[in-house]
Amino acid sequence: MDPPDLSNTNFKLPKLRGSNVFGGMTNDFFNTGSEFHQKLGGTKFDWLVGNPPWIEINEEKPRPEDRPARDWMNANAKKYPTGGNQVAELFAWKATEHIDAKASVGLLMPAMTLFKASLRPFDRRFFARLKVSAVVNFANLA
Repeated sequence: MDPPDLSNTNFKLPKLRGSNVFGGMTNDFFNTGSEFHQKLGGTKFDWLVGNPPWIEINEEKPRPEDRPARDWMNANAKKYPTGGNQVAELFAWKATEHIDAKASVGLLMPAMTLFKASLRPFDRRFFARLKVSAVVNFANLA
């Protein structure tokens, strides 16, 4: 074990899954009946970290698992615009409802969110509304 001093302790992390760490959030995040919303739906977080799904909702052939995100997108289209029904953008918008005014958020988003012309409604409104400290483009690392 490195460093070796950690082997001489009885310290154990508290159980975090289901209390303040939630996985598989695509449907849960948009579903007000989910475990996340039941436990922490009204909580304003100081930190939010995530890797939202990089998928597009297909309106012509909707998948059942996309229904909560699709319903949220349709109900909030004017307030929270997206380009091309991108779930990652929906996730970024919805995250703003769960953070404190001085919160820090880190999301791993598709690079095209900032460069694709069809996404202009999203980035114009998103960057006008929020204080963005940094944007890092990892696309060139591929």
